[in-house]
Amino acid sequence: MTNKDSSYNSSQFKNSKLRKWSFRSLILMTLIAVIAVLWVEYQMRRVKGQLTEVVETADIQPISGEFILKNVHILNPQGDAMLPAQDILVSAGKIKQLGQHLTQSTNLTVVDGQGKFLIPGLMDGHVHLSENVNNLLLYLVNGVTHVRDMGATDYQLKVRDDRSDQALWPDVFVASEKVYTTPWWKTWFMNWTYSRITMSDASQGEAIVNDLKQRGFDALKISNGLEPAHYRSLVKAAHEADLLVTGHIPEGVSIEEVLDLGQQEIAHVEEITKVFEREFALYINEINDQTIAEYLEYVEKRGHEVAKTIKAKGVHVTSVIWLIESLLEQKFELEVFLKTVELEYVDPAMVEGSPLVSGWLPGHHSYASHPYWFESEENRNQLWLYWNTYVDAIHLMTQILVEHEVEFTAGTDSVVSGGVPGFSIHDELQSMVSLGMSTAQALQTATRIPGQWLDKVNKNPANGQVGAIKPGFVANLVLLEKNPLDDIKNTTTINAVIMNGRLYNRSQLDTILARIKSINAANRTQDISDYQ
Repeated sequence: MTNKDSSYNSSQFKNSKLRKWSFRSLILMTLIAVIAVLWVEYQMRRVKGQLTEVVETADIQPISGEFILKNVHILNPQGDAMLPAQDILVSAGKIKQLGQHLTQSTNLTVVDGQGKFLIPGLMDGHVHLSENVNNLLLYLVNGVTHVRDMGATDYQLKVRDDRSDQALWPDVFVASEKVYTTPWWKTWFMNWTYSRITMSDASQGEAIVNDLKQRGFDALKISNGLEPAHYRSLVKAAHEADLLVTGHIPEGVSIEEVLDLGQQEIAHVEEITKVFEREFALYINEINDQTIAEYLEYVEKRGHEVAKTIKAKGVHVTSVIWLIESLLEQKFELEVFLKTVELEYVDPAMVEGSPLVSGWLPGHHSYASHPYWFESEENRNQLWLYWNTYVDAIHLMTQILVEHEVEFTAGTDSVVSGGVPGFSIHDELQSMVSLGMSTAQALQTATRIPGQWLDKVNKNPANGQVGAIKPGFVANLVLLEKNPLDDIKNTTTINAVIMNGRLYNRSQLDTILARIKSINAANRTQDISDYQ
């Protein structure tokens, strides 16, 4: 063999080894990529609640068909007084008749309401259902018979449309995921991992809206992170498609333009004060007693201007007050705060979080501030001043809205950190009363007002009108041991819940709670006994 042949064979051998190495490396990298994708997918499914065991409810058999509730105090349609000693006849899921001393057939089931108080089923105007079916049961157990999911996917659409086959699920209104301005090269990743709708060009507005309309969403949800041109394109397209527009206020758009363009709802009182904060240029590192006083004075002045326009244009507002109040404790005294919420009923996957998503517990908390703010007492005080002022502004704006008789809906933002499904609506109502609202005003934000608004925008549940105790309305009702007009905390004294004409008694509701608690305990990987 010549030296030339030997060199050729050696080169061929090296090339063959290189090809084999490259092929094996490609296989290895592909395998690693597949494992990474599957791991991310698993973590997302777990946190969403897709892997959580569903509570068994087949043995929970309600009173149904036709029955009569006798001698009960009933909240009047205006929501400001109790009508004493009333009978209410329920039939085929509706309120058929009400009045005093109703006559009944001898074989009719009678429920004794002596000394008890009947209110419409409560409505939570701002929730995030996740994909844990047990959350739906938590709402019902707490007297919440209607929820509005304000960031939904096809899963929540299916929940809404399958609700008629699920007796223990509340009615569901479905707003889309938030739409964000996103560079084209990030859209796939953001859609996959963050469950949001992305938009990189204003010309996409019509296509996005038409897709949501075709899929059956009740509303388009706007995010803070939309460029002004993108926002205008979406709102225009939504009006043309007759799709409700709700959500946040984009950072580059004035609140006057939002109201003029016709966004029908603002999803938090907080969204209004965020605008004022940007206008005033309130910066956390410059905050002091003087800037706080000047800022709150500005909020009061602008608040009255904006509230008048909101009232005049009939724009709806959802509250989300209690959650914002809780941020002070969640940021500064988290362990104390966790002892005040019903942590045992929250999906452990949500509480514990994952390597990709923060949870509710210390060390991995979704509302945790940057460690910088706790490096010195001065920094800590600066942070506390800012968040205390943030809450004060929301309190002030809420009081201004009430003063201008702007009717708004109670919303909780559950299941974000601290917001326990179902339980949190009662916290929200208590926060409203602590701000000076009467018990009747607060109660109406979760009954009459959202019911009338759903009717106004033609978004009643499929089975009929809700929010009041009137003949022909859906029999979504809550029977209480104590009068909530005397003390708003009495909304928690639940004796029974009636959902679409099916009555679940206290014992059955407690059974559901116990089963959820047991499932959560069995799936918990971190001890929460210090918070119970």
